[in-house]
Amino acid sequence: MTSDPKKFIQEIKIKHPDLLVETLSTESATENVSNTQPEGYINNKSLVSFASTVSSGNRQDVLNSTLIAQLYADHKFTNQEDIVKWYEAYVELLSNVGWSVETAEFSNLNAKGSVFEMQSAILDIIGTAISGSLLGVVMKTLEALKSLSDSDSKLIVFEKNTHSLNKGSFQIALADENNGAVSMTLGVFHLSTSTKIDKIIFFKSGKDKTEVNCRTTTCTLNSEIYSLVRNEILNKLGKNAEKYISKLPDFSL
Repeated sequence: MTSDPKKFIQEIKIKHPDLLVETLSTESATENVSNTQPEGYINNKSLVSFASTVSSGNRQDVLNSTLIAQLYADHKFTNQEDIVKWYEAYVELLSNVGWSVETAEFSNLNAKGSVFEMQSAILDIIGTAISGSLLGVVMKTLEALKSLSDSDSKLIVFEKNTHSLNKGSFQIALADENNGAVSMTLGVFHLSTSTKIDKIIFFKSGKDKTEVNCRTTTCTLNSEIYSLVRNEILNKLGKNAEKYISKLPDFSL
């Protein structure tokens, strides 16, 4: 971690996504975040789920810090095929704004049967790191994403920003809060396949045609450090920050 987090944010460069959710230009996606209900968000190339325990202010901090981490890593490594270096840059940013990130190695996912299903793989991987009730929040987020129509701008932008014809990368995050301390379970996924990708989260293919690398980590936020860079992050993201983030349909457990 740098000795001057504020200067670090001021000096970094970020790469803006090719597509934004233009329909959100008149309303911030996070201005009505809840502090009593679980929620799910599209956050550029991430799906972020919140347990009901996470305060509205901390939800916005999680969304903004993980967003700028993506944009920073995208600037440093535009070719996400080198997912290890991309992840290292992503963690570098998080570490410099107050997140303590546990290290972990990338591993290959293997299908249990003859068909690989991304959604099942996500739940298997994330489920090993969190409790059953929190896994339910992630499942609801995936269901909310699935409920979007093919013409929904949120879904269109998410798909365009996460994958090409047969390669893609995305992140799955689950944030929880206990006694004011925010923790996050994060999964980073990279997909390569000989099959056309239409919807990356719900991708299915023969397992001999698909390779998925993933890494899961646990992160804890130091709110005192983050408070030093909160405004700098907002300034760096700019006035269109709300177009990177889209709230998914409300759900209850």
